[in-house]
Amino acid sequence: MFAAMLRRFDGIARVQWRWTLVPHAALALALAFLAGRFAVTPVMADPNGDWSLCRTFDANKSKEKIAACTLVINNKRFNGDNLAIAYQQRAEGYRLLEQYDRALEDFARAIKTGPRLAYNYLNRAEIHRLKKNYDKVVEDASQAIRLDPDLNASYTIRGLAYENMKNVSAARADYNKTLSIPVKGNDGP
Repeated sequence: MFAAMLRRFDGIARVQWRWTLVPHAALALALAFLAGRFAVTPVMADPNGDWSLCRTFDANKSKEKIAACTLVINNKRFNGDNLAIAYQQRAEGYRLLEQYDRALEDFARAIKTGPRLAYNYLNRAEIHRLKKNYDKVVEDASQAIRLDPDLNASYTIRGLAYENMKNVSAARADYNKTLSIPVKGNDGP
């Protein structure tokens, strides 16, 4: 008889527990969702996800790219060439938004952090070209060529600067050099 009562009580207790658990669990899940939805802290940032977004080539995500690169830069987990690439990618986001001065600042940081990376000089040369600072284009493109003589876009950008400076023979020589080098990676004439 005692066992039957215990089983009956146990069954009632479980039913009551089940019914009270559901609203509490639903409330807990709702609160967790809302907390995650409205909480924005760099501590919670996923460095791998930020790194992927930082390196995106989607021009429609320039603002997101800049924010992700900023999180990567501030994360302090990256250094050397990876940090230089983060600065370079954030600068590319600024370039796409036509914020050329901010892009130049980040390219300067990228070059300071990764002075051996030819693309940083090449990309900074492009910003100088957009700002019509042709002497600086020639300087940066020439440095990119010194670091990687097979980066044909460096010759193209420098050729464009020479053309704008009315130095037709130098421009022609750079354009011919561009055509003589095979395209590599995402580099192009």
